[in-house]
Amino acid sequence: MGDFGRFAFEPLLNLTNGRPVGLEVLRCQARDQIEHVARNAVWGTRQLAEFDSGIAIASVLHGAGYDAAVPLHIDVLADTVVAARRRIGQLRGSLLARDAAHPAPPMLLEINPALSAAPADALAEGVAELRAAGFGIGLDGPARG
Repeated sequence: MGDFGRFAFEPLLNLTNGRPVGLEVLRCQARDQIEHVARNAVWGTRQLAEFDSGIAIASVLHGAGYDAAVPLHIDVLADTVVAARRRIGQLRGSLLARDAAHPAPPMLLEINPALSAAPADALAEGVAELRAAGFGIGLDGPARG
């Protein structure tokens, strides 16, 4: 199976003026969606976090010609921020390694609820570390978990 249709990049627009404020990276195939993989695999939290971080990196590398002024919005699990944040921290470097001639766009991590109980202090530590590395942080679906 090829990568055709594996990821989509959906513009996020300011509803007042119609200008783009972001580009959300969407995982289009079930094999890349953490909910599907978690239901069908016998993996622990660490393996799911590593999988999630790997797909996040692959999705960002899949795109091309990013506008360096428009932030990329990348979904990751709270578990990933706790257990695989160093790997997530490689997103910008991965883009620059692929194409050093173009600056990497700003990146906003949309943190989804944890699949397991991500300890609040470890999550806060991971968020602080990623913020210090230059990532914007958003909470996606906080009422779900």
